[in-house]
Amino acid sequence: MNTLSAIPADAVHYTKEQFIETFQVDRAFLETLLEDGIALPVSQDDFTDKEASIVSLVAYFQRVGVDYAILKAYVAHAKALSELECTMQAQLCDQRSDENFSTLWKIMFETLFSAKEYIFKRHTYRAIVNALKDELLK
Repeated sequence: MNTLSAIPADAVHYTKEQFIETFQVDRAFLETLLEDGIALPVSQDDFTDKEASIVSLVAYFQRVGVDYAILKAYVAHAKALSELECTMQAQLCDQRSDENFSTLWKIMFETLFSAKEYIFKRHTYRAIVNALKDELLK
């Protein structure tokens, strides 16, 4: 679960109050990010530098005038993907036997930690390359 949460073992953990004070985060802004599922501490009162980087990223979006709705859409897609991954896990569990147990775990972990990143990054790469080609043809 630590791997899934992407929190390094040596991460500094803060309560919500410590986080707000340490990183000088506006409380209302943080509450909005929490309610919208953009900032996602592992538990209600366990914040790290990862949350601070997300708060900063959203502030950058706002500073340059990017519509907040795009971040909410990003969250919607992430939630849909997580539900798909849970469906995959359930289907793998339905196929479980003593003989294939280790293979099923390999499938799950390879999908979550390798294939997902590969597929997303490659599709992003292709989309950006196509957008650049379109821009150059203008």
